Amino acid sequence: MLITLHDRDGIVENDEIRIIIVDNRASNRRGLKALLAFESRIMIVGEAADGTEAVQLVAREQPDLVLMDIHMPVMDGLKATQKIKSAWPNVKVVLYSVYPGYQEEATLAGADCFMIKGSPEAPIPETLLSFFPPKDMVPS
Repeated sequence: MLITLHDRDGIVENDEIRIIIVDNRASNRRGLKALLAFESRIMIVGEAADGTEAVQLVAREQPDLVLMDIHMPVMDGLKATQKIKSAWPNVKVVLYSVYPGYQEEATLAGADCFMIKGSPEAPIPETLLSFFPPKDMVPS
């Protein structure tokens, strides 16, 4: 299940989308990296295991998008989203969880999208790419 919370108006410099993956489980991060490796426009620029690391990584890498789990130790994805959107409002944040009841909290935190982990209705690569249409499809 995919719930888009804000407009899709991302513009990237060279048609390459710089993404940070945030999940406390290394196996989940590896799986997401493998899934996204097939998309030529997506470049993974970093990984973090909690929200505090995510905020630090966003400051250093200046990504276009952060793909982040909600449930994590130290700082959860909701609090990290608030901090990221406050400091870098143009960075897209896509939150995900196995629990579908977080749509309202994701909206309040400022997330651009909320996804249910493992939902066949919303393939992750297509969802992330939808925020950044290819340059040849953007009106000049």
